[in-house]
Parts: sequence; C-alpha cells; structure tokens
Amino acid sequence: MLPALFLLSMEYFSRLIKRKTYVSDFNFHPKCEKLKITHLLFADDLMLFSRGDLPSIHILMECLQDFTDVSGLAINTSKSSIFTARIENNQHHGILARTDFARGEMPILYLGIPLTA
Repeated sequence: MLPALFLLSMEYFSRLIKRKTYVSDFNFHPKCEKLKITHLLFADDLMLFSRGDLPSIHILMECLQDFTDVSGLAINTSKSSIFTARIENNQHHGILARTDFARGEMPILYLGIPLTA
C-alpha cells in the first residue's frame, strides 16, 4: 500500500473511532479521560485505550470491524495483545473472549522504551 494511502486510511480510522466513542456508552481510561484519548497510532502500530468495561471494548472492536469492512485492512490477532490493570478476573476473561487477543504482561518494550501500567 502506498504511504499516502495508508495515512489516509489511518485518518479515516481515527475519525471513525472518535465519532463512535463520543456518541456512545464508551468509557475512557481514567488517565485518558481528561484529554479524551482513545488511541495512539505510530507507523503500523495501534494502541487502544478504554476503562476496560465490556461495552467500551465492544465499541472499540466494532470500530476495528467497520474499518476492516471499509478498507480491507485487518488487525493480526496473533500479533496483538491486551493489557489490563485493576480489572476483575471474570471481566478480564470476557474481554479476552470478545477480542481474541492474547493477554500481555507489563512491562513491555516498545521502540526500546519500557512501558508499565
């Protein structure tokens, strides 16, 4: 895919996610709520943020599916992980079942920088 086309498609995804999270039952991650941060994109990496409740996860997964339907680009679930903190076990299992992502463990290195919860 051409870099400019990829950038346009990521801009579409950003607008899609903003629209769906602003007019719904989406709950922002407590540290992201003030600035209304739902996601970060860098190159072909994507980080999604939410409070971790199932309705919010459902909205994020809907955004990913809508984006896939429109663009043909999809998340590689075998290379994707979900990181949670302060979430009850039954809720955590529901999130993993809804996303089909593996459970990630903190800390991780991202671009050589350690990320912690």
